[in-house]
Amino acid sequence: MSKEDKEIKALSRRAMLVMIGHCGVSDIMDFVPCCYQKAKKILEEIRTQNTMNGIENLDHDRILTSRLVKYMGLTENKIFEYESRRIELSKDD
Repeated sequence: MSKEDKEIKALSRRAMLVMIGHCGVSDIMDFVPCCYQKAKKILEEIRTQNTMNGIENLDHDRILTSRLVKYMGLTENKIFEYESRRIELSKDD
């Protein structure tokens, strides 16, 4: 799979995860994309931030996707904007 194909797959997966609203380690691996160890570290960092800010965490292996989006420096609007653009471009092919 080419780098461009991987980026398109990751973008589509990001939009889907935002709509679902929560994610685990394997979802983080798709969202970032990264390896298992990095995804686990990201999950733990977000959970620690939540605890420090007095925010209740979900189950031990899940986080809100909105917190992952913020952690990555993205916005949900940008993700959907990019996904919309990708869909429009694929229609032209």
